[in-house]
Amino acid sequence: MQSVPCQLPYPEKYEAALAFFRDGLSSSLTDETQLILYGLSQQVAVGPCTQKKPWGWNLTEQAKHQAWAHLGKMDRMEAMRLFVKTLEEEEVRGRGLGVRIWG
Repeated sequence: MQSVPCQLPYPEKYEAALAFFRDGLSSSLTDETQLILYGLSQQVAVGPCTQKKPWGWNLTEQAKHQAWAHLGKMDRMEAMRLFVKTLEEEEVRGRGLGVRIWG
């Protein structure tokens, strides 16, 4: 079955993608992709990372911090676009995520 593209404007397109991601999709993605999406969603919600780097004992929190901090001063709209694009690329890789329904 072929997905049907829809022309949602931003930020609605991002919000739809974020909801799709949070509704259980994350478990089917690689750790690397999940970290990228985490960083991008933080960039959209909070802006550039200003938090201190977490202690070395918590590798998960360190990786999340690094994914977010790596984005620097990326514009909120660009972070939204990259979030959507990353999910769309997962669809192209054949994961069958149905992402193009909103994209």
